Amino acid sequence: MNGVFVTSAVYKGSLVAMVSGPTRGGLAMSSRKRNLDVFGVIGDPTKRKILELVREREWSVNELVEYLETSQPAISKHLRSLREAGLVDVRVDGQRRWYSLRSNRMEPLQDWLAMFREGKD
Repeated sequence: MNGVFVTSAVYKGSLVAMVSGPTRGGLAMSSRKRNLDVFGVIGDPTKRKILELVREREWSVNELVEYLETSQPAISKHLRSLREAGLVDVRVDGQRRWYSLRSNRMEPLQDWLAMFREGKD
C-alpha cells in the first residue's frame, strides 16, 4: 500500500484502524484520513451479506430491500455505515443509487488477518 499508513488501536472496546494517505508539505491530508471501525461494521450479519452481494455486481437499494426482505430505512442505514467505512462505492443514476464493493478497502483487514494465518513455526 504505497503512501498509505495503517495503525490500529482499541477504542471503546472496538479495534479501530486509522488509515491516512499521502502528505502535502509534511501534513497529512485530512480529507484522506479516516477513523475506521471495520471490525464493528462487518460484525453485523446484514452488512456482511450486503458486502457479499455487492462483491459480485452493483445492487440498487430497492434490489437489496427486496432480496434481503428488510425495510428500506434499515438497508439505507447499513449502506451508510458501509460507505462511511469506505467498504462500498455508490454510483448515482437518476433517482437510483447503485452500490458496489470497494475491494481495496479490505486490505487493512486482510493485513491484520494475515498475521494469524502465518502461524508460528
